[in-house]
Amino acid sequence: MKTYQRFVAVDLLLGLSHFALLSQVSQGGTPYSFSNALHPKVPTIVMLPVNVRQLLAEDEQDERLGGTIPLRFGYAFDANLGLTNAGTWDTLSNGDRVWRLKIRCPGAYSINLVYDAYSLPN
Repeated sequence: MKTYQRFVAVDLLLGLSHFALLSQVSQGGTPYSFSNALHPKVPTIVMLPVNVRQLLAEDEQDERLGGTIPLRFGYAFDANLGLTNAGTWDTLSNGDRVWRLKIRCPGAYSINLVYDAYSLPN
């Protein structure tokens, strides 16, 4: 039993160290808009509600049938939101600009964004 406990403890430590090696490096800091007074009105995009109960029922049914589809991380919505068609721009006194947008999704546990076209100019 003690050998098994040691094996589990070592395995756990090695497993956790693997995650640390793959984690994102934080540079710290606070977004400018969090610590400076900008225009208080930010447009809010409201996505369609998420029917969590229905999604969980679909997942349970798939498990009962042998689990043929991959585990679900979330539910994807297609949205075409960008710098020119959504959000608001604030121009700072030094000429810099800050773009902001709020996104709400009723019923969602969290919101994750996936960018398919992303370019960060110098």
